[in-house]
Amino acid sequence: LLYENGEYESATNYFKRAAKLSPNDPLVWNNLGLAQSERGHFDDAYESFARAQGEYQGHLNIAARLERNGSTKKAIKHLEKALALKPNSTDVLARLVDLYGSTGNEKQAESARSALLAARTLAKTSAAK
Repeated sequence: LLYENGEYESATNYFKRAAKLSPNDPLVWNNLGLAQSERGHFDDAYESFARAQGEYQGHLNIAARLERNGSTKKAIKHLEKALALKPNSTDVLARLVDLYGSTGNEKQAESARSALLAARTLAKTSAAK
């Protein structure tokens, strides 16, 4: 309710207490990450998201929040980290193509586009077997 009412600082404090009581509950950690990101505490939010769903998903969650916040270059950094964890992720590569292009980095956009084509070809080949 605190989160839904935009009381992100109070929500963060509540979720931190909940995380101490239920340190293995991914829902609590995810909700903490959401509240932290709404407050602009993206490093803390990444740690919470990663604890909830793993590093890869943590980077994807933060990248989406940063992009929504207008921090495209920081979003790219998290997508690059996610890609390092799963190099053939077509979703991440497609997002990077768009973001590199939107920031005027055509060389990296073209590199990501080539990697995306290769990953899609690999996925089709694997599916056909």
